[in-house]
Amino acid sequence: LNFIMQDSTLMHKTLISFLKSTGMRLSDALALKVSDFMEGTKDYHNYVTVEEFVEKAPSDMIAKYEFLPQKTKRHNVKCITFNDPETSNIILQFLQKLQNESLPLINKKYGTDLKLTKDTPLFASKRFYFQKPVTSHSITNMFYNKNKNFREYRINLINEKIEKGELSAEDFDKEVVKIAGKVVAASVRGYVVYDGTD
Repeated sequence: LNFIMQDSTLMHKTLISFLKSTGMRLSDALALKVSDFMEGTKDYHNYVTVEEFVEKAPSDMIAKYEFLPQKTKRHNVKCITFNDPETSNIILQFLQKLQNESLPLINKKYGTDLKLTKDTPLFASKRFYFQKPVTSHSITNMFYNKNKNFREYRINLINEKIEKGELSAEDFDKEVVKIAGKVVAASVRGYVVYDGTD
């Protein structure tokens, strides 16, 4: 997870931190708006406008969310979850960047008057000029690519260990299978000498 966080955009870092902290399903997280974050942190502030909230909200807030999960909405059972202070800090950092950098750049380039509002998606997509949330498809692709990069990184570490004599070449496939499974081991070496069973 740390590898993925280091290799991600601020928006992706914000979303990953949020999902990790709250345990919320992706579909529910992508339905949240800035107003939900403001409401969830109301015990720490009394700001009414988004602009003032984003600029002056304190650090280390714990946000509370009460919602009907989309997957089980028909049962009408409300869920309550929280995000930790670190996640609130990252969310604020992301919202500050939207308000002070990203949206002004878009307005200057296209002559628009887009603003950060209470209805702005909490996890807004650059592709949609931050007026719509990122799509679950784009997040799935992001995780797929990050996972692929991580596997390649781990395999390179194994190769370095072989070159340094810390690991034998015979153990290569066994180590790769531990990291990425038989299919990846087969694609790396063209065959599998170890199938993961003892």
